[in-house]
Amino acid sequence: MIIAHTLSHQSLLLDYCLEASIRSMMDVCDSVYINEGKSTDGTLDLLYSLQREFGVDRLKVFERDWSHTRRMWTDERNFLIDKTPNDAHIFAIDADEVVHEDDLIKIKQSVLRGYPAVSFEVIHFYGRPTHYIEGPAWYKSHTRLWHKSTGIRLYHREKGCADDVLWPNGAPAHLVGYLNSGAKIYHYGNCRSPEALGRKAKKADDLYQYSDAYKGGLLAEARSFDYVFETVGAKVFEGTHPKYVKMWYDKHKNQPTKYDVGDGKFRKLWCFEEN
Repeated sequence: MIIAHTLSHQSLLLDYCLEASIRSMMDVCDSVYINEGKSTDGTLDLLYSLQREFGVDRLKVFERDWSHTRRMWTDERNFLIDKTPNDAHIFAIDADEVVHEDDLIKIKQSVLRGYPAVSFEVIHFYGRPTHYIEGPAWYKSHTRLWHKSTGIRLYHREKGCADDVLWPNGAPAHLVGYLNSGAKIYHYGNCRSPEALGRKAKKADDLYQYSDAYKGGLLAEARSFDYVFETVGAKVFEGTHPKYVKMWYDKHKNQPTKYDVGDGKFRKLWCFEEN
């Protein structure tokens, strides 16, 4: 049994490819569990529409009052782990990530081979979904699939923009006891509309940024971002995209890559170092 986990809050307002993510998971998982932060933008309507399509046993929606502290992402993900049956494999995926149909066999074979934890290559699309980015700030692989019996959980990282996936003894799951599946996670979070990224900055960046600039509310008025490649250059993506993301891809493939926030300044994506 494979059960996918994802978090969702204001996903339509923030321009996540949530529906594509869920549909891609349905092709490989027995069930999808969604921890929903009580959205008010129509996201819940979308989720319950999909639940009627797939059935309540396959798509489970947990409406939650999120804590809105720096531990929020960790606590809400671990809530889903606790809800998962003990005999299940957990597939952790974000609402801005999609699995390619060409990799479904690789994912299922990884489970059949009996490894307690499985890692995936991650492709980070940037600016537009026609381009991707690589560099020190962008992790190349990540553990996303493990058996619940391992005791693997999410742990809050004090600095940075991600949580750690750790064994009970504190060892990182992507370094020990894992299998490289050869499958990919297609990450579209950094090629959303600039308006959505601006709204995300106002809603979320203060939760996992730690510099004085962020703590001081530098991004409080940000309306969009500047996709300048000052740290590393973006590369043209030559592969194919997952089938379920086509509509979202077509909407974003020609969007501009540079935006003025209105005060003569530009904002950078949160994963970049501040200058």
